[in-house]
Amino acid sequence: MALIDTARPDAARSDTTLGNRIRAARTCRGLSLGELATTAGVSKSLVSQIERGIAAPSIDTVRRIASALHVPVFSLFMEEPGNGMIVRRGERRIVRYPGSAATREILSPTLRGRMVLVWVTFPPGEDGREPVRHVGEETVVVLRGTLEVHLGQERVVLHLGDSMSFDSEVPHTFRNPTTEETEILTAIAPPNL
Repeated sequence: MALIDTARPDAARSDTTLGNRIRAARTCRGLSLGELATTAGVSKSLVSQIERGIAAPSIDTVRRIASALHVPVFSLFMEEPGNGMIVRRGERRIVRYPGSAATREILSPTLRGRMVLVWVTFPPGEDGREPVRHVGEETVVVLRGTLEVHLGQERVVLHLGDSMSFDSEVPHTFRNPTTEETEILTAIAPPNL
């Protein structure tokens, strides 16, 4: 599976859960399999296989489907907690991307709000992932260490206490250029990882 929800180590269960969430989002929006497939630019049979948990899609395919459903990618991998306002430290949902050793802890109690707050830990030398872009804006604050931000063709280095806001439609990636762990807090609006 392309995106790993560490709360769900069983891959088969994760594939089924992902499929169930895609099906729920699709039917909630009144879309047929064919309509979703056409909008996402994938085959109808692939969407059907994903929904039934017999195909594990690439992250690119999941992004296309999420975009067609108008939902954040990570919402397809996580259960919504109750409608509470508090997320205890031990109850944070954790997201990891393949090819990245960074850990993303979701601090927001719901993914249905206008923004999501994420605590990201980058191990020493972490190069991050390929540049991403998504609708909205993002603000990052360095809580510990040093963060190198690549935003389009620009490179910015942030240190402890520094912050930066940017249009997240510009391709961006984060990197820890040091031998120490780096931690950041990022607010993303609308929710999208």
